[in-house]
Amino acid sequence: MTLPAVTTDLPPHWAAFADAVAGGQTPEEAAKALNLPGDPKRTASALMRHPSVRQALAEASTAELLSTGVNLAWGVVREILTDRCPKAKAVRAKLAVAVLDRAQPPKEKALHIGDKPIGEMTMAELEQYVRDQRSSAEPAPYMRNITPER
Repeated sequence: MTLPAVTTDLPPHWAAFADAVAGGQTPEEAAKALNLPGDPKRTASALMRHPSVRQALAEASTAELLSTGVNLAWGVVREILTDRCPKAKAVRAKLAVAVLDRAQPPKEKALHIGDKPIGEMTMAELEQYVRDQRSSAEPAPYMRNITPER
């Protein structure tokens, strides 16, 4: 299994270790196979605790899920949807709805004010936006402003 590009920052022997573990070897087996220095058990344990190696393994796991896992799951979905057993109608209907829900394009995740994502705005910009919105809104007669002024 090849690790995603983000892990290229790992030293080559660490990347090879993470690649072997992601490929199914135990950490100790990977350390022995790669002839890493020191006791294989201790070396493997130390590498497994390192944040960069853990990140590489998480990325490899995600890549595996997105490639093989999705294909396997889709095969199961296809099999269920094409099963013509009368008792499976309710399951097929629920699954079809779920598949159609997931097939919609993802909604934009970041909230924008104008052209700028809200997460990139400074506090001054956010406060100015609130002031502008407050001044343009007509207050309801029964509401009163409880926002502290600075």
